[in-house]
Amino acid sequence: MEWFRFFASCRIVAGQHSSAIYDLDRSVIYDLPNAFLDILREATSTPVGQLPEVYGETRYPQIKQFMNKFVEKEIAFYTTEPERFPDIDLSWEMPRHITNAILELDDTDSYSFSAVIAQLNELNCQAIQIRLLRCFSTAQITQVILKALSGTQISYCEIMAPAGETDATQWVSLMDLQPRLRRVFVYAAAADAILYNDNDRFGRKVVAFKKDIRQETREKIRPERFSPNIISFTEAQSHNLGLNRKVAIDSNGNIRNYISHARSFGHANEQKLETVINLPAFREKWLLSNDQIEDCKNCQYRYACVSNSDIRQENDKYYKTDMCTFNQQENTW
Repeated sequence: MEWFRFFASCRIVAGQHSSAIYDLDRSVIYDLPNAFLDILREATSTPVGQLPEVYGETRYPQIKQFMNKFVEKEIAFYTTEPERFPDIDLSWEMPRHITNAILELDDTDSYSFSAVIAQLNELNCQAIQIRLLRCFSTAQITQVILKALSGTQISYCEIMAPAGETDATQWVSLMDLQPRLRRVFVYAAAADAILYNDNDRFGRKVVAFKKDIRQETREKIRPERFSPNIISFTEAQSHNLGLNRKVAIDSNGNIRNYISHARSFGHANEQKLETVINLPAFREKWLLSNDQIEDCKNCQYRYACVSNSDIRQENDKYYKTDMCTFNQQENTW
């Protein structure tokens, strides 16, 4: 018997008002109206040869045409041996104590940047974002930031800096000096523009945008930010994709789950990061997946959303303090 199957890396995520199909190999999300959910459930649980009996000879050709579209997009296939295509394990494990960190810098004396980098290295942190709240000279960036990164296991660094005297050529020179620096975002710029793009060199980019992150602190969740893959998808099943294994230090040296969150867990010069991240109160939000958060739990994008919003609890229910602009009922942003 022939069966219709989705590839194991192509996952249907049902939402209350609309659904989606995540192609985790290609990092693509396809919209799926809920009207088609039951059809796909029937099509994947019934032998293809029996579908004419289910839908009737008149409607079946339309159903088969609908199924063939998924085959053409290479997210589904026909097989006579479905047992050879088991489902994937959705459990998630990560050996790193911290996977990513956000560090603000304004006054270099507010906390010891080099000491924080050394601690992140000990915690096997993979990626850091450094937000400069004022213009730093290339010499300061070299001595304070790039020097601290040298010799660490941190593999990725991006810098957000206000528009100033440092141009794209100088930023590229800093990337050449420290290969871990792979992205630079110049904010409060005159216009949105890609100033440098070298996909052959670790995807290095220098991007300018008009928004001033010092004044517009609320993040904007847009589908362009979604990049679903097998690691993030499995992580999102039981963890908060935006906050899990993350630590942030603001410009005053306060340790937080995220820069905009209200609660501080102490000063970076007084508290070891390892001590802070092992506090149950700090880890609590790591484990609040979108499946546990009101509104988010009904959204088809809940396993791709990287919202860093703080989370509050009311009457034994969880809510995000900053909700995104996605209208689930109308399926519009």
